[in-house]
Amino acid sequence: MWATFPNVRELDPVLREVLLDGVAEVVAGQPGGMVVDHYVTTLYTAERQPDARRS
Repeated sequence: MWATFPNVRELDPVLREVLLDGVAEVVAGQPGGMVVDHYVTTLYTAERQPDARRS
């Protein structure tokens, strides 16, 4: 999954491979060979104000 992140995809291919190999090494060292990386997405919403020009 990390290979799909834009900032990782834009890396020089050699550097990207070094980074991803490092991530794989960290994951392999974890119990069960799995790491959970939580992400939070914030979505702000608001009502659109009436456009006085359209009235």
